[in-house]
Amino acid sequence: MPKCACGAESPRVRITFRGKEQIEECPYCAPQSFDKFKSVRDGQISMAYEYDHTHYHFEDGKPVLTDEGRQDLRDAATKESEDDKRALEAAVEKKRYARRTTPLTSAEIERAVNRFNNESRESV
Repeated sequence: MPKCACGAESPRVRITFRGKEQIEECPYCAPQSFDKFKSVRDGQISMAYEYDHTHYHFEDGKPVLTDEGRQDLRDAATKESEDDKRALEAAVEKKRYARRTTPLTSAEIERAVNRFNNESRESV
């Protein structure tokens, strides 16, 4: 990353000449010399068509989403993320490991019925 004459590292350093004098400026030492980037990371709220103008066209002065833009939004909304895939695989593996393969015994049925009866009395 370039270093400015002020010592700050900045992705934007401008060198200008006034006569034979060389002047280095960066957004830290001369913020008035730089136009502010408008980006989502700047925390500014902006309309979608300002950032992604390729998916919009204007009709009667209003931005309208194109068919390609709609399809891109649908694809993004329905795309399964890697976290979702891993969570599903983990749930399937857990179910395979912990699933019940034999029917309940009479003692297990009795315990379940008693627990249900006790919980239903407490909630009333």
